[in-house]
Amino acid sequence: MKIEINVAKALAFAKNNWFKISLVILGFYLFFIKQLSFQIQVQTPDKTEQRQVKKPVEKITENQPSIAANSNKMERLEIPFFSGSKKGRDAMAELSNINETAKHAYLERFVKVALAEQERFGIPASVILATALLESCAGKRDMAVQSSNHFALPCSSDWRSACKSYQNKSYRKYQSAWSSFRDFSKYLDTNYANLKGGNYLNYANAFQNDGFGEDKNIGENLVKIIEGYRLQELDF
Repeated sequence: MKIEINVAKALAFAKNNWFKISLVILGFYLFFIKQLSFQIQVQTPDKTEQRQVKKPVEKITENQPSIAANSNKMERLEIPFFSGSKKGRDAMAELSNINETAKHAYLERFVKVALAEQERFGIPASVILATALLESCAGKRDMAVQSSNHFALPCSSDWRSACKSYQNKSYRKYQSAWSSFRDFSKYLDTNYANLKGGNYLNYANAFQNDGFGEDKNIGENLVKIIEGYRLQELDF
């Protein structure tokens, strides 16, 4: 009988206070729903945040490997790099067949390398970039693609690394494009040390007078490239 009385009282209390009881139940329900939603958000990152994760920045240049097994013998380069004649390939005509997008991409790819070489050897970055662009035909020549030789540096008796023939001439073969740039810097550092501190015009004139490289109009063409792409703004 006591239990029946308590039940009756409980029912009477619920009947008289149903509105307040409903509010309490609703409050508990909303509280648990909020907590559950919070836990789900913590455990599952927002899709917007996932999309904002930074992608790896594409490297403009290659990593820095060793140049050759006998790198100590490359500190001083003594290679027959002068043509001794104004009759050579028309590199500028070849370069004109390459679209501007490819040329700009090539310059952007190696600008950091050229700046690093400038910092270390005191050679204008404009000279390094323009010579590479011209001699490698924006990286499209076979020796640039197959041998990573961007300056058409030939093999010689003191070269102790790999060589590869192109058009019946033997050219240096490198492990990477960076190795080619470093080799070129060492060559200029040895053979054009007197030009350090000078600008790109000094190098262009000296190259032309010496019959440097393979291009018959090397000096004029270097100036056109440097000033056309405003590469002199990179210098020192």
